[in-house]
Amino acid sequence: MIRPFRLTDILATKRQQQIALLDLPDSIVRGFAPAHFAARSALGPARLGANGLVYTNRMRLIAGCLYDSPRRGEDVRLIALTGYSHEDAEALAAWERLVERTCLRAAGYGRLRVVARPEEGSTCAGMLHKLGFTIATRERILARTVSAEPQYRPASFELLRSNDVWDAWKLYSRTEPLSVQRAEGLSPASWWRGRRLRRRPFQEWILRNNGNAVVHLELHYGRHNAALRFHYEPEHRGSLSDGTEHAIGVAARAKVNTVYCVVRDHQADLESLLLDRGFVVAHSQVRLVLYTSVLSSVTDALPSPGVERAPSGLRTGMTGLSQTDNAESGQNADWYNW
Repeated sequence: MIRPFRLTDILATKRQQQIALLDLPDSIVRGFAPAHFAARSALGPARLGANGLVYTNRMRLIAGCLYDSPRRGEDVRLIALTGYSHEDAEALAAWERLVERTCLRAAGYGRLRVVARPEEGSTCAGMLHKLGFTIATRERILARTVSAEPQYRPASFELLRSNDVWDAWKLYSRTEPLSVQRAEGLSPASWWRGRRLRRRPFQEWILRNNGNAVVHLELHYGRHNAALRFHYEPEHRGSLSDGTEHAIGVAARAKVNTVYCVVRDHQADLESLLLDRGFVVAHSQVRLVLYTSVLSSVTDALPSPGVERAPSGLRTGMTGLSQTDNAESGQNADWYNW
């Protein structure tokens, strides 16, 4: 049976030993505890985008799927899958059904993409590929421990102002591969809106050459960790070293422990530079995306969970949901509250 998280599931979630994180390094930066996320999911309208489903068998919780569905976003981001380590086969089958259900609901509620970032070559990545997820890019997460360092900003770098956002967007659209841009689904409007609605502290800098933006640097930080991201013209990669050291100094002032940086396939030169600056490779992952437009048979008005079925003719390799998985008495029709 598949149903939403309840407050009574929190203890069982804390006992689950197998956790597949699908949103690194963001989960580390903002801080992630499965039981806390599940509790937010169980609080209904007050959960602020946090959602969760569980798969049960004879009243026993087998696995859980935690995902984020921002109210104004077009994406559904898979955050983590949880289960018991001594029941790998059973948990994997449950994960497949949970992700399958999440994708169907995303399509039914008009979301355009379902995004996940599993470890490269993992069983979880294979399961998502089987369900129709495709690779947008491969990513390596580099990490560096922060020590007390002086803060400075090279004269060539400027803090990003509101009138620089358009130039930063144009730099992004020039330097990121089309496959990545399509997977992220950003537009000038969403690029601007995303910066206004961010809840975590962040700073951005821009480097110009002859009036054009050639390097854009973002630093997002939480209570204990921070994440660094670059967009840059390849011929100006020599300026990244100064920008990196400045960002590390800002992170040190914010008293974070570790700075993470995601390096994508097309940024091999950035990886070499960061390794020379004291970063180490911490994790390798793939950015996977399922475009819900392929779920052509999903109707706009989904029925209540008690009668919901997987539509016929799915072109993603998804299997049909059984009646047992869908039966849930006493639930409201809108039990996802996207």
